[in-house]
Amino acid sequence: MKNLFLILFAISNLLCADINAQELMKYQQPKEYEMPPKLIPTARKYWVSLPKDYDEKKNSYPIVFLFDGNEAYLRNLILFDIDQLTDLGEIPPCIIVGIMQRNRALDFGPLYAVKSNPNSAKVNGDKFFDFIKQELLPELQKNYRTQNFKIGIGHSLGGLFLLNSFTKDPDFFNGIIAVSPALEMNRDSTLFSNVKKTLHSKINKQTFFAGHQAPKVSTK
Repeated sequence: MKNLFLILFAISNLLCADINAQELMKYQQPKEYEMPPKLIPTARKYWVSLPKDYDEKKNSYPIVFLFDGNEAYLRNLILFDIDQLTDLGEIPPCIIVGIMQRNRALDFGPLYAVKSNPNSAKVNGDKFFDFIKQELLPELQKNYRTQNFKIGIGHSLGGLFLLNSFTKDPDFFNGIIAVSPALEMNRDSTLFSNVKKTLHSKINKQTFFAGHQAPKVSTK
């Protein structure tokens, strides 16, 4: 898979850019869909953006999952970024899937972090991950020509969700991009430990893990 990790660096560099909705060069405008409630007791909406020449070719494509796909700024940023990288030939064309959240705290929060919420038994990050694997992915595989190559992109609580999912099933995503994950040292001590154990376990893929700490600003 050609240079898909370049997405990570491009997204990191463009987070502060002013990106607005615009015509895409290599991708169709997103189309919205809805899945009925099954594993999760509420219907879930998502959108899909296909390569512009999808209907003219017989190729299969990797999937990029964008969490918080209902946030217009983030959606436009990722669409623009992937569109640019595809046009430059740095990454192959993808199927981009934006997942719309109903309650970010419950959708993304590991059970240990949201167990005080009365609805956490029905919806939590673990159940939402099961929804992605057991319902949404099979639906995408049924309707589109997909490769068995999946990237997950999430920020803040979405980044927390991806890190937790990595410890639950490290082989599901071929790569995750967790931008500024909402981690708390005390609350997420178990997750920190699980991430470390997972990174040192036998993972059936090449693993690249990078972190960044903002520089300290002097108040003098």
